[in-house]
Amino acid sequence: MARVIIFGASGFIGSSLLNYLLKKGFSVEGYSSTSCNLLDLARVKEVMQNYESDEEPLKIIFGAVIPRQQEDSLETMILNIKMMHHALSAIPQGKLCQFIFLSSSDVYGLPVASLPLTEETETIPNTYYGLAKVACEKMLLSSLFPSVKPVTIFRLPGIYGPGDQAKSVVGGFIKKIQRQENIILTNEGKTRRDYVYIQDLCTLTEHLLLNPYHGIINVATGIAHTMEEIAKSVAEEMGERVNLQCQPGSGVRSHDLVFNTQKIKDLCPHFQFTLLPRGIRWYRESAISST
Repeated sequence: MARVIIFGASGFIGSSLLNYLLKKGFSVEGYSSTSCNLLDLARVKEVMQNYESDEEPLKIIFGAVIPRQQEDSLETMILNIKMMHHALSAIPQGKLCQFIFLSSSDVYGLPVASLPLTEETETIPNTYYGLAKVACEKMLLSSLFPSVKPVTIFRLPGIYGPGDQAKSVVGGFIKKIQRQENIILTNEGKTRRDYVYIQDLCTLTEHLLLNPYHGIINVATGIAHTMEEIAKSVAEEMGERVNLQCQPGSGVRSHDLVFNTQKIKDLCPHFQFTLLPRGIRWYRESAISST
């Protein structure tokens, strides 16, 4: 069995993937910015040299990133691209047998002109974060690193679930409702989004590790809900009242995200995404059981 390396293993998605794959019996190791600073090329090469003598081939899951919520600037864009370049530059020759990159729907830009989105939709990002994701995708699929194949690119529209520390939209709604705080929505709450439960991403990752695919995949349920519907679903599952303020006018991120999910259906014909109400319920139950 191939050895799986996860970069960005201390984050919400990375740590969830690490724990899931370990439970599934994969040979997997995770690296955070502390154990392997991807901005330090010498350190990255030092870490990767440890695998040169291994008989097992390598599979890399790359989730390391400076998130848009932390800072969206030219400087962070350059740093995000540099981390990817260092990782690719340090891979031992002939060892890699798959690379999975956790990209983002931010590559499509705001607002998206034509819906539903497909993997062939033109990428016109309007954030530095989105630009960095596009650059990393291009780098992976270019001839600069011909030995890096197959490359699986997951474009993620937003992941929620236990461990997200209320940083997801769903988690943020739960937190505000618990505190009886107002939830302010632009576009009168009618903006449509498609959020994916973390367990679904873990299951899909497992499937693609066992059945490699070279190309881009929009990881989405195919069912978009308005932000107002999402907030009310959270409140209903919690048995609480939600204080909504649906305001007119568009905000910075008040665009719709609606996906055509035919490709993921073709690749994983027996897989079914978790419906939003059920995902919210499991999220809540996990939070309650951990307190």
